[in-house]
Amino acid sequence: MSGLNYIVGLGNQQLWDFGRAVYGSSRAGEFLRDLASGANGLDIVVVGDSNTGSAAADMWGYHHGFQQALWERGYTCYATPVCPLVTGFTTGAASATPNIWRGANTMFTGGLAGNNPLLDGNTSGGSTPYAAWNPGTTWTRYGSSTSSPPYKESWAYISVTSPSWFSANGISIETTHPLNTNGTTLYYRVRYGRFVGSTGNICPIVRDGATAEVTTRTSFPALSVSGGIDSLAAEVSWVANGATSYQGGWAFVAPGVVTNGPVAVHSHSIYRRTRGWGVTSHGYQGGETSTQIGEKIDTVKGDPLKEHLKELRARQIAAGGTGRVLVLAHAGVNGSETGTVWVTAMRRLWNAYKSAWSGLGYPAADLAIIAWVSHMYSANDTSAGVSPPAGNMAQMRASSKTMAITEPDMTVVDVSQMLSYNQLVNGSLVSGVSRSYYQKDASNVELTKAHLSGGLTGASTWSPNDGYTELSHLIIGTLIARE
Repeated sequence: MSGLNYIVGLGNQQLWDFGRAVYGSSRAGEFLRDLASGANGLDIVVVGDSNTGSAAADMWGYHHGFQQALWERGYTCYATPVCPLVTGFTTGAASATPNIWRGANTMFTGGLAGNNPLLDGNTSGGSTPYAAWNPGTTWTRYGSSTSSPPYKESWAYISVTSPSWFSANGISIETTHPLNTNGTTLYYRVRYGRFVGSTGNICPIVRDGATAEVTTRTSFPALSVSGGIDSLAAEVSWVANGATSYQGGWAFVAPGVVTNGPVAVHSHSIYRRTRGWGVTSHGYQGGETSTQIGEKIDTVKGDPLKEHLKELRARQIAAGGTGRVLVLAHAGVNGSETGTVWVTAMRRLWNAYKSAWSGLGYPAADLAIIAWVSHMYSANDTSAGVSPPAGNMAQMRASSKTMAITEPDMTVVDVSQMLSYNQLVNGSLVSGVSRSYYQKDASNVELTKAHLSGGLTGASTWSPNDGYTELSHLIIGTLIARE
């Protein structure tokens, strides 16, 4: 294959020189090619600033853009994101429900009295072995790190043996989700932690869009024989019909089948047992620089990050894959950073993932990273920083390419070679109207250049020009076609 090839995006075809767009390790491309052929599964984790999930629809960003692109390319989806059950965000409401792409995850807001005996593990689980799940920093995966208080990553803790606890909150998929296909056996999966001497249980169940139960309630005991962090997965299965939405929840009650404490509950998801892709957010650090993002991930590289990686790998292996994980790390549009600072931050982030991965005893060959400097914000390729002054993203891009030489296990993509500033401004014609790839409202009014377009622009209006999906297509296609 020659160095010049055509990569097809959404509605346009452009000529790219792979030598200018992709640098470093070929492992990420191998992972994507094996996914495309069905030879292996792949879990993708997105970590970065607000471009992870900030668009006109909540959590669109790269989190939704990559899912949309993978689905449009015809690659098999095997799972939803692995999602938290509790968030540190509190507004007086009992729950917060971010979109997860053709579905939603309803999280309990931590510490609200109305949720008793459910507790926020970060604030109430300090005397337990699972206190090690506390991130110790404002690590935000779903929601926003710029809200007050932020959507800080947390876990659910029920400390008492009675009363039994019930809730309808859970993770859901819509009828349009590729998992929701008639005749497909799906699994609702909960990762939970057990305690020595515990008489606790969790009771997962799945309901359809009409609130009718579609699985038999099953109780999983929370008694540990080993102590420490003793986490494992509980699953219930059902057959989808493709005509209704479904919601899985872990806290249901029936005679002799209950959810009560002591029990710790980490996360949950829906999947099917076939090789394919899943995309999970590992960092929606709105407004943060690469330095701040790298610091966050380095802080959580112990048990908090390990437990997430453990669940991704175990779930994928249960579905027939070998447990591969691909990290997508993006940053640069915020603050006034230099190329040297950006490289230092990305090395720190990557080393944190490698530390957690190797600490779990997993093979290095099953972990890869793609890192990139944010899309172009200005014609002279400077960042959005005002006070302090804007950073030099052109310098960051040049340094990122050098990093790919000095860090041979990293893959770097130059997204400015995929969508230039002029292309981002001009976008493409939609019904005779020029629609840029920057974020705009339904009236084509530009909202910001710090975010790309994508998702809903109103209560029911689909964005006619999806910048995140377009750029995700180009990144995926370029890596797959690279020699």
